[in-house]
Amino acid sequence: MIGFSDMYYSKKYQVSDLVRIIDPVEYRCDVDCVGGVTIDTRVVSCNNVFVAIKGNRIDGHNLVNDAYNNGARYFIVDHVNEQLCDKNYFIVGETKNALRQIAQWSRDNFLGKIIAVTGSVGKSTTKDWLSYILSNFGKTQSTLKNKNCYLWVDVTLANFEEDSRYGVVELGMNHRGEISSFSNVVKPHIALITKICSAHIGNLLSLQNIAYEKCDIVSGLVQGGILFINRDEELFDDMVKYVKMFRQDVNIVTFGWDKKADYRIVDVITTDNGWIVSAGCNDRVVKYKLNGVGRHFIPNTIGILGILDYLKVDIDKATKYFEDLTPCEGRGMVHVINTSVGDIIVIDETYNANPESMKAAIENLGSYVDNRKIAVLGDMLELGDSAAVEHTKLVKLLVENRIDKVYCFGSLMRNLFENIPRKMKGECSDDIEVLLKRIVSDVKKNDVFLVKGSHNGDGGNGCMYPIVERLLMM
Repeated sequence: MIGFSDMYYSKKYQVSDLVRIIDPVEYRCDVDCVGGVTIDTRVVSCNNVFVAIKGNRIDGHNLVNDAYNNGARYFIVDHVNEQLCDKNYFIVGETKNALRQIAQWSRDNFLGKIIAVTGSVGKSTTKDWLSYILSNFGKTQSTLKNKNCYLWVDVTLANFEEDSRYGVVELGMNHRGEISSFSNVVKPHIALITKICSAHIGNLLSLQNIAYEKCDIVSGLVQGGILFINRDEELFDDMVKYVKMFRQDVNIVTFGWDKKADYRIVDVITTDNGWIVSAGCNDRVVKYKLNGVGRHFIPNTIGILGILDYLKVDIDKATKYFEDLTPCEGRGMVHVINTSVGDIIVIDETYNANPESMKAAIENLGSYVDNRKIAVLGDMLELGDSAAVEHTKLVKLLVENRIDKVYCFGSLMRNLFENIPRKMKGECSDDIEVLLKRIVSDVKKNDVFLVKGSHNGDGGNGCMYPIVERLLMM
């Protein structure tokens, strides 16, 4: 599936254009043309421009040699140090401002359609799936993995090529006001909001504040642009009123299970490895298959269908590509593993967790009828004062979905573990190695494992991933 791939870095900047965009106080460059833009030494292609950013912990100026060794050849900096003595550079007053200037210039010269995706859960998967399908109808570029916040929105735009037909940008947030800021740089033609839930409620204090923050994606929407909202949202009416309060020109289009939705789920048939979805689309019903994905992914595919329809792609052709869609790593990817005791299934949900995504994942695990169902759950973070209550609420879900065994990792999950029925208790520990030994010793043929927990914030796999890794090696 396509995304932020090597082609992303094939964008070229004339040095004369770059100088005009960032207006350096000094520069040294022995070529006429430079490559794409990056801020991460681990995400570099040959001839890239590396923008040295000063962060709270790391100063990019000290990583120039690392970036060079990985392929970068040109550097935007605010001063010259010993690592730059024999390299091409552009000195500016503030490197973050220079990156934003490049992003804005690239966006203003982009000739294709831009779609922005936000929401509490499912936005990375929705972005990747939409990008993949669109790539079959024209050159498509999109956000790298889940690089959806702060400087990475600028990096994404800075690498969009003028001849791409579609650009798909994921917008994330941690605090109020961020989505509006990002949207005003991205200037999307179409925006989509996935499911709203209590992720980040510790920072935004209420579900309504979260919903309004996501709705701020319309701030930079082009005049007469289109906003897709899930009509099943608890706060749907409030969201519509909020949008119309300051953007009367926005066209709101709805999707979901609700019969009043513009693009709606008509019927879902279970297959051996997925679903056949019948969807109401423009006064007709279209069908498509989804393989190896949870039922909770279905509403966002309806939103994707709506966007494809508005972009006037061939819907009959597009629906054939839905069969290829698979969850991203850590977001519901299903592994079938042949172990010494027989085949087992591992559902990798280790990237992140919040109450809504946890509910969806547990219900998906519960849909396995003929297997022993084991939930391995880690703490849900950023829930503020409601953390203990939200973890305890999961007990009812686990019982209703007939989960056979529960293993817990983290201090917050202890609130759950102490309240589940005795027969469901596996182990609860703050030591991942202790938990691993118990889980591995309990594996039986045809077991289905759900492994889920919040991301640890280090930019890599979630803290629960070692459990998936160990099960994969059995």
